This record gives sequence, C-alpha cells and structure tokens, in this order.
Amino acid sequence: MSTETIQVRRPIYGYVRALPELHITEVLRLSRELHVFAEREGFTLAEVFIERKWLHSVAWDALVTNCQRHSVRNVVVPSSDHLHTLPALS
Repeated sequence: MSTETIQVRRPIYGYVRALPELHITEVLRLSRELHVFAEREGFTLAEVFIERKWLHSVAWDALVTNCQRHSVRNVVVPSSDHLHTLPALS
C-alpha cells in the first residue's frame, strides 16, 4: 500500500465577458489562459462562465449561484475589463 500524499487542488471558477467585439477564438484563448493560471496557482478550474450578450448578467448570476452552492470562494477573470459592461466602470 502506498503512503503517497494526495494533494487536492481547490476549485476556482473563471468568468469571461464576451462582448460583441470579442471573437470566439479570443474567448477560447482567454479560457485556456485561465486554465493555465489556475493550474500554476494550485487550483482546478472547475468551469468558465461566459457572458455572451451585451448588458446581460446571466453567466454572472450563474457564477454567483454556483459559488454559493458549491462553496467556491475563488474566481479568476482575464482582466478587470470583464467585470462590467461599460469599460469606464470595469
């Protein structure tokens, strides 16, 4: 029987606001970068929530709900620009 220690990585969620000017290839690239960041920092990227429509918060609401439901306390975004629909407020 092995006595190896199993390291459990904490879950983290990602959030990307894919505004109209953000092409799908860019969204995929950002998602990959979130995954790399999570792994490097000792997390497991459980899911990336992608906001697809202008002035909507469906993905944000789902993110918050899932954080509460699964006791996830960590969220990563590509930049502060993804935290609000209006660039001046992000």
